[in-house]
This record gives sequence, C-alpha cells and structure tokens, in this order.
Amino acid sequence: MRTALRSIGAAVAGYALIVVITSFGFPLVLGHALVDKGDLREVVLGTIVAVIAGFAGGYVGTMIGVLRPTLNAALVTIPIVIETTFVLLFRTDPEEVVFSAIGALILIGSTIAPGALRELLSRRYRPAPAAR
Repeated sequence: MRTALRSIGAAVAGYALIVVITSFGFPLVLGHALVDKGDLREVVLGTIVAVIAGFAGGYVGTMIGVLRPTLNAALVTIPIVIETTFVLLFRTDPEEVVFSAIGALILIGSTIAPGALRELLSRRYRPAPAAR
C-alpha cells in the first residue's frame, strides 16, 4: 500500500512540476501561452520549454518513486496521456491534431528520459563483483 501511494505521489508531483514549468515557461519565453505553429522560432522555443518541463517532471517522479526509475518516470506520463487525449478530442483541424500529438510525444519522451538515463547509468557504473 505504501509503495502504491508513494508511486502515485511521485506521478502527481512530477506532473505538477510539468504543469508549473509549462504554464510559466511558455508565456515567459514566447510572450504568450500558445505556440504559433507557423513561426519556426516559437516552435523551437516551445519545444525547448516542453523538453525542460518533461525532463524535470520525469526526474522528480524518478527520485520520489520507489519502483524502477523508468517505471516511475513512465507513471508521470499517465496524466499527460489523459490530458492530451482530452485535448485532441476537441480539435477539428487535422493539422492541429498532428501538431498537438507531436508536442505530446516530445513531452512524453522527455519525461521518460530521466528514468531511462538513471537506469542506464546505474548499470554502467555498478561496481564489479568481488573476486572469490
């Protein structure tokens, strides 16, 4: 029970950090909350904000959770998937659907990255077994 609660808490904390960073990051970097898909500069800057937000949220989920790091980071993506599905249901322009879906995939990938990186590094730098 305690493991489940801590895992849920890790996912909520990671997602909350993503929401805070994107809510303040987009207006701070772009001057407004929505990315104009026709402006390459805005797309690049928006992508950078999304990657930073995802990585930070995934890192928090990885550090708080008690499961494998990649799994903890993946739990943070559950609210992202739910939110993205809800948003995509109300998009009517196919171009907007694709743009939003790509943005969500970038965010999801950058959210899982800290967990995968932590697992990779922990395997690589694990001390060698003592000789018998």
